[in-house]
Amino acid sequence: MNSIELENFKAFKNKTTLNIDNKNLLCFGENGAGKSSIYEALKIVFFEDRILEPFNRFVTQEEISSARENYLETTYKHKGSLSNYSINVNNTTYAEYDTSGYQVCMFSLSDKDKRDSLKVLDILNALYFNCVEKILIQDFEQIKADLERNINETIILFKEDFIIEFEVFEENNEKVDYLINISDPRRNLKTSNSIRHYFNEAKINIIELILQFNYILLKKLDDKKKIIILDDFITSLDSSNRIFITKFLFEKFNDFQIILLTHNLSYYNLCIYLINQIYKKSDYWKFANVYEIDSKHICFFKASNLTADLKSQLSLLTNDSRQSEIDGLGNDVRRKFESLLYEFSKLLSIGAFEESSKIIERLTSNDEIFLKRNGQKLLKSDDLIKEIIDVLDDINQNNLNQRIRNKINEFKFSDLTIIKEVIRDLKLYQKTAMHPMSHGAHRGGPIIIKELQESIVLITKLEDLLKNFINNNTSAT
Repeated sequence: MNSIELENFKAFKNKTTLNIDNKNLLCFGENGAGKSSIYEALKIVFFEDRILEPFNRFVTQEEISSARENYLETTYKHKGSLSNYSINVNNTTYAEYDTSGYQVCMFSLSDKDKRDSLKVLDILNALYFNCVEKILIQDFEQIKADLERNINETIILFKEDFIIEFEVFEENNEKVDYLINISDPRRNLKTSNSIRHYFNEAKINIIELILQFNYILLKKLDDKKKIIILDDFITSLDSSNRIFITKFLFEKFNDFQIILLTHNLSYYNLCIYLINQIYKKSDYWKFANVYEIDSKHICFFKASNLTADLKSQLSLLTNDSRQSEIDGLGNDVRRKFESLLYEFSKLLSIGAFEESSKIIERLTSNDEIFLKRNGQKLLKSDDLIKEIIDVLDDINQNNLNQRIRNKINEFKFSDLTIIKEVIRDLKLYQKTAMHPMSHGAHRGGPIIIKELQESIVLITKLEDLLKNFINNNTSAT
């Protein structure tokens, strides 16, 4: 896929375009920011018939059509919109988009069911996978031996201490499924029942993911364009298995377009580290953040040349430029400013869900910000709490009050002088040059262009301060 465009769809009321240029996509968004709306839109594009299949129980075609239309409207249309939603892929409406040349698999944490036993066909049929409509017992038995072997090889690769085998499951003396039987020699345990009694959620989730990934690989079709779309799929995995499963994904699915959506900031950063530092594949990826800003859901793409793009647009403006061109650049500058604000708020743990005005207020206030650098790692307020707990748990309780105060003082970070000054200056232009409604005729094109020029100078400075803040040291003065 090259682009995905949403309008009036779930979280996205305003037209939002994700230009991914046939690359992989890594997208971070807090819960409620709109990340899963992207996932649901792609599910409609590739699996609308499966989503609407339950309505086929109605008798007449008129009843079926009415039920389907009502479901789509009530489920997916933005609640504050009077117009129908639209989804375009590669500049084509999804209804007209030809998906026959694609092999697509997608799954999300919300697609998972909690089971006391792990039934193989139940797990695999929960996948949205257009390779087959439904996996039947006779189809599975053709790949059973290869799949079991591949799963156990992956388990060894992940340095786990158990192995699995497929065990026949019958109902009324008829073979209907297979259970995953788990053998753990350390615990002298072998079972396919009451799985949740013996194994925690992280262990069960990694088994299911290994099963699903290896099944997809076995069914891979070389003559199709292959896409895998994952939404918060690593939740409940322990940290070591998050690394293993992500490396497995990046290495084994390198001929797939990968769309990876997550609300977990540490996992997002892990993926960026693997892509940039381990695999050196940043040119094959697009990185995006989805935010809720002033009650609007917006997607920002990380791009090193974005500020350069603003400068390029500015160089094309003249005193005779159309108002729409000036307004367009003002909107772009505002979006860049807001994205930098949210990068700072995320970095400093001061709240990513607040309105941009609240973030400005917090960043420019005299309130304490707690931050400490430990080598290349930035320690934040939650790390301060952990260190205070360690002090409280210490068997030595002497000078407890002073030791806690010393910890707090270590984390007090007030050296944001220049950052605060730049943000205060940009706040002035946020209400003028970055706000098209203020571009009245009485202010004139030359005045607005000059304000935009100054805004872009400040944006460039703020972006440089952010990079320095992250990469070099905590001094921002």
